[in-house]
Amino acid sequence: MKQHPFNLNEAQHFLRTVLQQISQYQGNAQQIYPIWTQYPERFNETLLEAISVETSLLSGADQQSRLTISFLLLQFSELIKNFSYAGRAINLDLAIAALYKILPATPKEFFPNNWVVIVHNLANAYCERIRGERAENLEQAINLWQQSLQILTREQFPVHWAITVSNLANAYYERIRGERAENLEQAIKLLEQVLQVYTREQFPVDWATTVNNLALAYYERICGERAENLEQAIKLSQQVLQVYTREQFPLDWALTVNTLAAAYCNRIRGERAENLEQAIKLLEQVLQVYTREQFPVHWATTVNNLALAYYERIRGERAENLEQAIALYQHALQILTREQFPVDWAITVSNLANAYSNRIRGEQAENLEQAIKLSQHALQILTREQFPVDWARTVNNLAVAYRTRIRGKQAENLEQAIALFQHALQVYTREQFPVDWARTVNNLAVAYINRIRGEQAENLEQAIKLLEQVLQIRTREQFPVDWALTVENLAAAYINRIRGERAENLEQAIALSQQVLQIRTRENFPSIGQQQ
Repeated sequence: MKQHPFNLNEAQHFLRTVLQQISQYQGNAQQIYPIWTQYPERFNETLLEAISVETSLLSGADQQSRLTISFLLLQFSELIKNFSYAGRAINLDLAIAALYKILPATPKEFFPNNWVVIVHNLANAYCERIRGERAENLEQAINLWQQSLQILTREQFPVHWAITVSNLANAYYERIRGERAENLEQAIKLLEQVLQVYTREQFPVDWATTVNNLALAYYERICGERAENLEQAIKLSQQVLQVYTREQFPLDWALTVNTLAAAYCNRIRGERAENLEQAIKLLEQVLQVYTREQFPVHWATTVNNLALAYYERIRGERAENLEQAIALYQHALQILTREQFPVDWAITVSNLANAYSNRIRGEQAENLEQAIKLSQHALQILTREQFPVDWARTVNNLAVAYRTRIRGKQAENLEQAIALFQHALQVYTREQFPVDWARTVNNLAVAYINRIRGEQAENLEQAIKLLEQVLQIRTREQFPVDWALTVENLAAAYINRIRGERAENLEQAIALSQQVLQIRTRENFPSIGQQQ
């Protein structure tokens, strides 16, 4: 077999050969994949072009031949998606090209059942697609699933309708465009509709899967009271675990317990320290199912979550908790490599950078340099165009590292931090991401408190203004811990304030600090300073 890139004519011939193989072996992957593994390099950009420009396959053929070729291309799209010897990114694009090739030959009016299968598969492929802009891929998936619901009505096809609406809900959950709060409300609404078909009595497994997705949506929900949303997420996850028992559905059980742990990690009600201990306990249970040997990717994802819990942990020695978090992130990165899992690698590296930024042990200056270096590595993958939310989070973390950086000129480091926070706020808008916006604006305010350049009095006024804006989102009722951190920073600004009467500024700082101590007790929060 040739190992060099083949030309378009060769690719077109290869396409016909592949379709003949699918026909000969009736789409049997166990027989077809061993043949394809002899020339995985041929599933490439040239073959993608060949599928797009090939006209002789369907044009001029009689109706029966067109249907046969269309069916072979449909089988090809399903086979190539799961062919592990070629790259995942090119596989998905080849599947999409094949599906688009047969769509015009399968008009909805004459072949509604075939048409809806093609559209449904296209939507799935776009949802998983790696290439192209993530936001646009999700819009395509949403549009395609909405089209398929023209055929898959609840009255005629209740189960298929429920599957499609569930997929649509998940796409809205992931959606980047539009207002984040509204997307989550739409996801919740759709999942609640699905549960009218997927009842616990008739479809216990599908019911459990849907309720788990609903728990995730409540976990992320922006509308309503944050504390109540997290309680709802916990309640729903616990309901799911009545069906997804560890004995009968160990993998689904582990997935649900992961969701439950995340909710406990962020829980507002109850004692914060105890909630985090509960999250750690749950994640350690998950790792008894998600072992590194059997489920390396799930294991790595769970280890990453466990690292996050240790990063936030209150009990135990803070320095030791951070060392544990760093070690866990590093373990996860042994599986989540840049080559095989670039996005997961980048997100984990970004988390590791955050841990180094706050590390107590080791030389602080070196820890901060490590944090900056890791964040910059993560940003090579997490670009603003493809992953705007993860990009903004990583840029925020990078800015925090620059804000506290020891090496280099402090004035320049602070200017760099301010510029980075402002970049992150281009994605983290108050309307779309109020919680992330508040965190980033809080960080920006701290940078202004410490700023060297510019007029100090004006910098402090800017910090006070920003922190007061943050407190419109970070209310004491909904976000007591974050509220306390922000009020603490506001107190620091008033202590240093130049404008206004000095005595009044100090009284304001004292009053604010006293409010903070109502939340941040010595027992629950022994070591929190100016943070996020």
